[in-house]
Amino acid sequence: MRRATLLILPIMLAFSGCNDTASGEVAASDGPISQGVEPATIASALAHLPEFSKMRRLLQRTGLAATLNNPRSTVTLLAPRDSAFAQLPAETRAAIMAVPAPQLVPKLRAMMLPRIIHAEELRTRIIDGGGQLTMISMAGTPINFRINGSQFIMSNAHGSASMGSADLATGNGAIYILDHWIGPTG
Repeated sequence: MRRATLLILPIMLAFSGCNDTASGEVAASDGPISQGVEPATIASALAHLPEFSKMRRLLQRTGLAATLNNPRSTVTLLAPRDSAFAQLPAETRAAIMAVPAPQLVPKLRAMMLPRIIHAEELRTRIIDGGGQLTMISMAGTPINFRINGSQFIMSNAHGSASMGSADLATGNGAIYILDHWIGPTG
């Protein structure tokens, strides 16, 4: 499954052509991405994926983009697409984007695991755990994982989201794409 992820991600990155650094968003630090080569960092992968502009903006404002750009850090990021934000009422989206950075940091850290966990390991640990796995986020809060059909489902105190069946691998971590915002709304 990881091989498929490694082949799909460079293709997605090549077609997206997005690196919006003029607006203060995360810049790619490892240059162009070649087919079959994973991006060096989570931040560089996100910089090339236009459907994560809201998440990039939040990470940049809080300074957490630097952690995700550090090749020595090891992180798993649970990242909602822009379409997940679009599902929220306009006033809720505005409230999330307006949360002061110091208060936003722990909310975003609750969407990160302090280690890399790729899909194969996540699947194995869920199965070995009787159908569920609980891990502790970088904010110290529990995140529960289970499998529903071919999809991973994660849940925390704020809700649940589907996260597909594979991760996007980077040199310093893994990204799971969420279909819903699972952070606090204000």
